[in-house]
Amino acid sequence: MKNNDLSPVVFSIFKMIFSVWILMFKILLVWVILILVAGLIFTIWYIRHQKLIAANNLSKNMPPQQPPVQSVPPSVQPAPQGETKTSGFAITSLVLGIIAIFPNPFSSIILGILALIFGLIAKSKINKGSVGGKGISIAGIILGIIGIVMGIFMIVTFLIFLRTFMQSVPKNFRIQPSMTYSTSTMNYGVPAATN
Repeated sequence: MKNNDLSPVVFSIFKMIFSVWILMFKILLVWVILILVAGLIFTIWYIRHQKLIAANNLSKNMPPQQPPVQSVPPSVQPAPQGETKTSGFAITSLVLGIIAIFPNPFSSIILGILALIFGLIAKSKINKGSVGGKGISIAGIILGIIGIVMGIFMIVTFLIFLRTFMQSVPKNFRIQPSMTYSTSTMNYGVPAATN
């Protein structure tokens, strides 16, 4: 093969690599848009859900018909309600979930699994009533699942692109298992012995 024959092949390989990178960037852009849309939908749902819960709690706590209430003097204030502490597991789950959606296949899977585990631990502690932060733990669980799915998708996509790339490489550039070399005809740069 001459050097002139090699340049179109190298150019086509670089062109293919560039097109694969462009396609990967487009896929990444679609993922970012999907994550933003899913986050927006979840936020809208969560706000509406919280308003419904607040309305139900308000209607349950009010007696049917109350007599007019006398105003309370300003020096007497109601006792403060005990504030619940936000679960550390829920915050950890949310942070790991946010990091998991960054496009790195292996860390997305690992961090997504950790976000899912921490989120489920937080949710069980929140259901027992010892700590708060239910929304944070749910967001961490959702982001963890999204990170796992993104990581698996990126690995599968990379393997498909690798397979496609290997099939498009010219056959004369591939290593042929049937090729054997004889060492008896090669002198390795050592002058032949003269008799």
